Amino acid sequence: MNVHVEYTDGKYANISQVVSDLAYVGVTHVRDATLIPTNQGQSSYDALATAGIKFDLFVQGRDIGPSLSLLGKFARAHPGAVEAIEGPNEINNFPVAYSGLTGAAAGLAYQSALYRGVSADPVLSGTPVFSLTDNAYFSATADFSNVHPYPHEGAQPYPVLADTLARQLRAAPGKPVVMTETGYYSLPNGVGWGGVDLQTHAKLTINLLLDAAKLGYRKTYIYQLLDAYPDPTNRDQERHFGFFDIGNNAKPVATALHNLSAILKDDGATGSTFAVGALPVQITGLPSSGFSLVLQKSSGAFDVVVWNEPQVWDNARHAPIATGSSTITVDFGGRFAHVTAYDPLTGLKPVAAATAADRLQLPISDRPLVIEVSGPLQAAGRARPAL
Repeated sequence: MNVHVEYTDGKYANISQVVSDLAYVGVTHVRDATLIPTNQGQSSYDALATAGIKFDLFVQGRDIGPSLSLLGKFARAHPGAVEAIEGPNEINNFPVAYSGLTGAAAGLAYQSALYRGVSADPVLSGTPVFSLTDNAYFSATADFSNVHPYPHEGAQPYPVLADTLARQLRAAPGKPVVMTETGYYSLPNGVGWGGVDLQTHAKLTINLLLDAAKLGYRKTYIYQLLDAYPDPTNRDQERHFGFFDIGNNAKPVATALHNLSAILKDDGATGSTFAVGALPVQITGLPSSGFSLVLQKSSGAFDVVVWNEPQVWDNARHAPIATGSSTITVDFGGRFAHVTAYDPLTGLKPVAAATAADRLQLPISDRPLVIEVSGPLQAAGRARPAL
């Protein structure tokens, strides 16, 4: 999740509320600018790190030596808190100059110098380095390529994310890709590149996170946690990307992510180390705009996530489009003692359940479903198909 805790002239000044909001949506990894002594909120970084939050910190063209010195000091004070260091942010919007160069050449040269500096630093060496970002695709000196795809006009995210990933992989074949910014804003009045209403904001953002996992993006940082500044005339799209509004009320997107995080949460001691099994799921009736993803918890339970991406927003009318539903049948390839289905956009109460079942039939419309199966009663025998 993107945050701006270095600024204390808006809602990010209340760092205890920021910590609470991150906990509510289940986020423990954030992105922000690197520590800069002249910015106001430097102590807020310490507060987040003390709360267990991990950082991707981008360095925006500042002197590399002093910047890495500050990062190293922070990393020593909070071991494990700096999980990535990122090159300059969106040099097409925020140009950098370096070593007599300008434009993309300056950005790429700076990125190379930053990478060398991190690699040589006794504290930071081994920390993954994310590439700089631009509105072009290129191969930079970094461990991960980095992109900022923003779907416009309420478009579903999958085509945008898939096209962006393909273009970046052509530019830097074989290098894993992260998204350090992406998202939608909730301002449905035609301002900017096309905002949406609150409910559509929630649907599209959850779809985006699922699409990113499906496509293989290694990390996704949504923009952003808070609407930090007032916009009384509703004319500034930048003030409406938040998961929490200016009064710190959770928008539907925050509630949906809270629910999804709670449903998928794995607190098992081996949650990050267990050997993942396979579930030979077959789904019938899923529209051509539908997708699925199978996840597993350390308890052995499987979560089958199914979602559909029909057109849900009419940008000309600035209004949602009513969508119908289709009946799908999810066959688990074996019998399970407990089968429970959830809709993260409506809550944590199951929308369907079965016992001693090998399949579940239920309607799907324009919102994701998570079907959790546990307690195998009969081994799944067939080969797992491609989903």
